[in-house]
Amino acid sequence: MKKFSLLFLTLLLISCHPNVKKEDLAKLNGYWEIKQVEMANGEKKTIKSTKLLIILN
Repeated sequence: MKKFSLLFLTLLLISCHPNVKKEDLAKLNGYWEIKQVEMANGEKKTIKSTKLLIILN
């Protein structure tokens, strides 16, 4: 359990960063539907069941 907690805390600290600018937040406001994802290796994956994401400021 300690290893899992340490791993979770480490991932949380690595993924959180304060580089978000106020002017960038306006670009995220709205409704988003994910239809396709492009992987790092260039492979494209089509999402069959999409979920509607509501992002509010």
